[in-house]
Amino acid sequence: MHRILCLYLFTGKKADIKAETEKLDFLDDSYFRSPEWREKYLRYIQANSFEKPGECGMKSDLTARAKWLLFR
Repeated sequence: MHRILCLYLFTGKKADIKAETEKLDFLDDSYFRSPEWREKYLRYIQANSFEKPGECGMKSDLTARAKWLLFR
């Protein structure tokens, strides 16, 4: 039990430190211009497909999807 708690605290602290160091890069937009970010982003785009809405707006698209699910 103590090991799990220590591991949880350590990983949480590690994430906090990483977030603090990257905060300035996010705020001045330099993080999103780096070649590393672009490479990760392109891999993410290739790995995940994104849905395109079938209707003109989000509300009408969700309504059409709900009708299709309910009345099929």
